[in-house]
Amino acid sequence: LTLLNDAIIYNPSHLLGLFSVFNSAVVNEVKLYKTGVPATQVGRLASLIEVNSSKKIADSLQIEADLGLYYAAANIIVPINKKWSINLAARKTFMNYTVWPLLSKLNLNSSFFNQTKYDFYDLNFTSNAQLSKKDFLYFSAFTGGDDFGFGITQFNINNNMNWQNTALSLNWKRIINSKIVLNTGVTHSAYNFNFGMAQDQYNARINSNIKDLGFKTYLTAYLNKHQIKAGIQFTNHQFKPNTPYAKSLDTELDFGIQNIYHADESSFFLSDDITFTDKIAIYAGTRLTYYRHKGPFFKNDENNNQTQYNRNKTITSYV
Repeated sequence: LTLLNDAIIYNPSHLLGLFSVFNSAVVNEVKLYKTGVPATQVGRLASLIEVNSSKKIADSLQIEADLGLYYAAANIIVPINKKWSINLAARKTFMNYTVWPLLSKLNLNSSFFNQTKYDFYDLNFTSNAQLSKKDFLYFSAFTGGDDFGFGITQFNINNNMNWQNTALSLNWKRIINSKIVLNTGVTHSAYNFNFGMAQDQYNARINSNIKDLGFKTYLTAYLNKHQIKAGIQFTNHQFKPNTPYAKSLDTELDFGIQNIYHADESSFFLSDDITFTDKIAIYAGTRLTYYRHKGPFFKNDENNNQTQYNRNKTITSYV
């Protein structure tokens, strides 16, 4: 599970894994849990990476820029007033205008794959505001995408693959008293993947995407050696896997109605982080999740009879 300010990032890499989607200019903290994932986070079989931007309200204007052979980056922090500041950071590569043409001129491109292209971009925006002595509001927005392609001139084939992440989060922090803090937030995550191929008069592609909308609220209580957290979380999912398209000359293939899978999961969690000494602590937590596959949905049986499930109708569920 990879999170950016509590919003899920489904593909956390650029250039097929060589670059991270996280711009270091806006990263303030990274937490890695190899095992023992906290009960406050949605379950996964493996580990958890939490990436958070700064919650500090800036008091001065800051501008940074970087220009290299294949990319450019810029970061600007603007204090609107004493209780509100914003941060905008952007990165963009231009290898399609530098690296790949240079390789082609030096004849370092493969004689088989000789129409390579690749570029990526990402954009981060954060806003930190203090509404009152006890209320703070944090907003984060991220979008980034990759565009990769290669051609095989020998067979007149062109392939293209692109993917894009989007993550939004809005969090309200309320300090109830010196020992109890309330955090409430909404998040939106989206991931889109396309793969396409063209040869002569034939064109085909496959698209997959995910959309999530989430809500989470929890209390944190600091009691002597205990840090207790209790809360609820709800996430609505929309999955659209492997939607095909194919066209030859003026003929478009009919693949029928493509299913969009709708699901939601509701969770309750409770945890206690007990510190005995500087070197000894115990963490205990529990999380209960109810996962539901719901309509609208069309289901075919072995006799090709179709069953229609209306919106929000439960098809199957798991606890």
